[in-house]
Amino acid sequence: MVKLASATQTIHWTSLGGDFIGEPAIVNRAGNLVDVFAHGTNHSVLHKSYDGADWSPHWKSLGGPIIGNPVAISWGATRIDLFARGINDDLVHKYLEGAVWGPSEDGTWESLGRKIVGVPAAVSWGHRRIDVFCKGADSGVYHKAYSDGAWLPDMSSSWDPLGGSIVGKITVVSRSFEHLDIFVKNGQNVVFHKYWKPSGGWNPAQYDWNAFGNNIVGELTAVSSGANRVDVFGQTSYFRICHKWLVGYDWHPVDYWRVIGGNIMSPLSAVSWKAGNVELFAQDATGVVSHKSLNGMTWSNDDWDKLDSKVETIPIGSPNGSYRGVYGRGQDGALWTYKGL
Repeated sequence: MVKLASATQTIHWTSLGGDFIGEPAIVNRAGNLVDVFAHGTNHSVLHKSYDGADWSPHWKSLGGPIIGNPVAISWGATRIDLFARGINDDLVHKYLEGAVWGPSEDGTWESLGRKIVGVPAAVSWGHRRIDVFCKGADSGVYHKAYSDGAWLPDMSSSWDPLGGSIVGKITVVSRSFEHLDIFVKNGQNVVFHKYWKPSGGWNPAQYDWNAFGNNIVGELTAVSSGANRVDVFGQTSYFRICHKWLVGYDWHPVDYWRVIGGNIMSPLSAVSWKAGNVELFAQDATGVVSHKSLNGMTWSNDDWDKLDSKVETIPIGSPNGSYRGVYGRGQDGALWTYKGL
């Protein structure tokens, strides 16, 4: 078993170098274009890109400093938006427009205000649209949107409160144009869900949430693999993965979560590489990267595929299917990528 400690390449794993903290953020802008962002040991954000044939030779600093993992999204081939928690506990933002980083390439990030806890969550449901969510110091969920060149609410320090008293991270997906689904947990391991649709706004209400099942431990992960299809995953207290899904307007199973097995010790990452497809990645009890696929309603097999190596962080899949890669920080601190699925 390869432990990703000193080699630069194995059968499927390749080192991208660097020395990092936490999990990377991955963006596929178009075709095979890949952008990877990671938290450097000097607390700056570092960037490396793949042009469809080769990786850029060096990691480039985008400045900082930040706390925790960066978050990256893209609404098109020439745009990337980065979010992170700044050293003043505010939400900070940097963006790539064409070939130019704003507000500056290697220094300043703009502050979007709000004292936040943990890692923010962001999603785009269309061109020139971003929705970003964070956990406030009061454990509530807060929301800010970017639409056609302006932030809403318009003042940098203003955010819309969405209620809740949560622990852990916020998970958000867009199942179709102008639709959002948010999943959180409280301190009693109860999952809560809220969604936005243009005809009715926030449902069940701006400050209210629907209970969505209990006894779900660990972090939640969700993905949309097509219009009005959402899959959300958690863990039972016995380290088994459990699953709930939306098809059309109905959630399944209605009153419980379906257990899909696995002796999984880490949080999951979930991506979709085509319509109706979900790819799950996690670490098993020994730290080995494990993988499972869902196509339609059929899982790849009863067990999990082992990708032959250990990483120190949650393995993160590329968010589309043009470049089918998996990323994680190795035991040497460098970022490693697996290509061969």
